[in-house]
Amino acid sequence: MKTFYIAALVIGSFCGPVYPQAVTTGPAKSVKVEDSKPTVYLSLERKDKEKAWFRMNNNTAWAISVLTVTFYFNRQRTTHLSSGGSVFTLPSDQEIDSLHYYVEKEPMTSSHLKVPEVGYPDSSSISWIPSKGSILFSVPIKQLEPGLMIYVPFQYEWELSRQLIFNKEPEHRVYFRGVDLTARRVD
Repeated sequence: MKTFYIAALVIGSFCGPVYPQAVTTGPAKSVKVEDSKPTVYLSLERKDKEKAWFRMNNNTAWAISVLTVTFYFNRQRTTHLSSGGSVFTLPSDQEIDSLHYYVEKEPMTSSHLKVPEVGYPDSSSISWIPSKGSILFSVPIKQLEPGLMIYVPFQYEWELSRQLIFNKEPEHRVYFRGVDLTARRVD
């Protein structure tokens, strides 16, 4: 009988309590603010013979960051981050002329099409678009000919480390294809 108790004690020491992996209470928080729209998207505002103006829309419950050459400082425009800090946000009522965007070829495009180079200085600022916010920027029409597309890289606020840097996180991108510029009407 003594052997039985020792064996039970040894076997019992290997068995610990079992906890569920996730416990949910109440309804889950939605990622999107407006369910019918993408999380982050570009909408065409207007165009003329030289430029196309786009609005980058943040349809998420979090702030997103983009790179700009200029730091846009305004104490009236701040947003709180889920980490507890707060940041200055980009204005939605003026054109952001220093937004980092890039041009690349669409897949399966002729190799004769030349991609215009877009260059930026070595230093840049992390700028923020609040949840439900948007910014306005423009792109020369020549960078949006059929076969080309632009993209704006961005990061979500929850990818920010405690040292206030984005490290080892994937780059997110939002695209607009040049071929869609000729197909879309501006309302």
